[in-house]
Amino acid sequence: MLLDYQRYSSQFKEAILNKLSQSGLSVRKFSAQEGINLSTLYSWQKQFNTSGLNVTKVSSSNKWSSEEKFAAVLETATLSAVELSEYCRVKGLDPEQVKAWEQACIGVNTTTKSTKRTKITPK
Repeated sequence: MLLDYQRYSSQFKEAILNKLSQSGLSVRKFSAQEGINLSTLYSWQKQFNTSGLNVTKVSSSNKWSSEEKFAAVLETATLSAVELSEYCRVKGLDPEQVKAWEQACIGVNTTTKSTKRTKITPK
């Protein structure tokens, strides 16, 4: 029995992966919704990640409030790289995104110019 495999263009694959990243769905749910084999989607993700092609990453992280982002930074501050990856998989994030949030938190709390404070004493 000979199976007829369908070939998809790189543009189609990239469009599907962009749609996946913007959907906020898990790969499994997205696969079922779009009727694309789960292993095919994983293969496409791997292909695009290793080839250096840029698939827009509009993940569910854009839906996080400032407070939730800060909480994620606090929760992950002491995690190892492996633990951080697991945390991100569960939350639907990318470890680089959490690191960017961490840097943003640090940047907000870093004074760029020194301000001289004068003590006001009552007369």
